[in-house]
Amino acid sequence: MWLCVLLSLGLLAPALAANDEATTEETPEKRLLVFPPNELPSPGGYCQSPLGVTGRCIPYQECRFLFDDEFLARRSLCGFSPATVAHCGVASSALVRIVGGRESQLGAWPWIALLFIDVHGNGVRSPLCGGALVTPRHVLTAAHCTFSGNRSLTPDAFVARLGEHDYLSSDDGANPVDEPVVRIDRHAQFNPRTYLNDVAVLTLRRPVPLNKDIALICLPYGSMRDDQYQNRSANIAGWGELYYGGPSSATLQDTRIPIQSLDTCKESFKRTSITFTDHYLCAGSLKGDKDACRGDSGGPLMLLDDQQRFTIIGITSFGRRCAEPGYPGVYTRVAKYLDWIQQRLV
Repeated sequence: MWLCVLLSLGLLAPALAANDEATTEETPEKRLLVFPPNELPSPGGYCQSPLGVTGRCIPYQECRFLFDDEFLARRSLCGFSPATVAHCGVASSALVRIVGGRESQLGAWPWIALLFIDVHGNGVRSPLCGGALVTPRHVLTAAHCTFSGNRSLTPDAFVARLGEHDYLSSDDGANPVDEPVVRIDRHAQFNPRTYLNDVAVLTLRRPVPLNKDIALICLPYGSMRDDQYQNRSANIAGWGELYYGGPSSATLQDTRIPIQSLDTCKESFKRTSITFTDHYLCAGSLKGDKDACRGDSGGPLMLLDDQQRFTIIGITSFGRRCAEPGYPGVYTRVAKYLDWIQQRLV
């Protein structure tokens, strides 16, 4: 959803409506300008009210008073039912193998996607990567997950599974949903040597149902967009290898890791050709006891915000083996790609 911020009056306009003409609604607190779907202003572009007042298009999540009010209403007893109204970053089960991790509680990470691939086209699907559900029809993952060697994979090779816990069990209490992928938007400037721009959006054939088992994760809008996340810890989760070269986990694993400075990454990877810019995030224990591993790629690095919602701040990208002492994991910094991501959530 896009909003029009009317520059001269500080007014806000939801850019979605079912009516045929732009309408206004006025209250003592605020005035709203509503655009019909076929007249959506371009992201970052300008819009205009019927009275000629101009504004700039921004994502709905950046409009803090509307977004926060809606979140409060949905969390309130007098608000909307959590089972029927979509909101982001809230799991039904409270939380608190990934290398050094533990088996997740059922439903702890309802936005985690498990990506299966049929690389040979013979109907045999294998788990490949993770991802995160950011709309009912879009999964955010790593661009390198959409390649097999130097060959780019086509959408029909992928199936995204949501709501999974143990993918080898049918009686684990989970109610997973499989949806084929119909479109892959990988960053055009993805560099497979340095993993710069390691981000992709997968579009599912149909929207998945949102419920206690399947939910959306928040994107890092507002203050989270410019946050450096220093001296904080974040969560990772996935079905990847339990140790380097070892078996993958059939059950979802999670762990909590400290966010490291870019200088730490620069020092750890100084013998590589990678230039660490703020498009990367570094996180993980330097002791070598907690890290993501192969099979966890594409999964989210998740930070709990002040409103107790989980936000995806990073996408699992690469590292030195798994939990190698002195080497943190490297993640794509999602905040640097918000505009690119938003343009593909259509």
